[in-house]
Amino acid sequence: MNIDAKVLVFGSGSEKNNIEILSESAVNMDLISPWPKSLNDSFYGACDILILPVPTGQEHGSVPSKLINYMRSGKSILCICGSLCEITNQLSNYKKA
Repeated sequence: MNIDAKVLVFGSGSEKNNIEILSESAVNMDLISPWPKSLNDSFYGACDILILPVPTGQEHGSVPSKLINYMRSGKSILCICGSLCEITNQLSNYKKA
């Protein structure tokens, strides 16, 4: 099966170096870092789904500001974290308008 998909990775977090290496060898993946924050809405608009990974050890901290921006975009959010994560609790309580 041939799936026409493109993975866009935005950011400069702790895994940036690993993602750079991966994106160099992947045909359908681009790393965009840095980028003007004024383009966030345009970048979010180009995506079908937004992914929010939460590193181990940070799942009980505060809710990242990007989650609020993701929710404001109206796009689907895939949050990768444990079931007791504060973000999971916030997303499960979110009701789309």
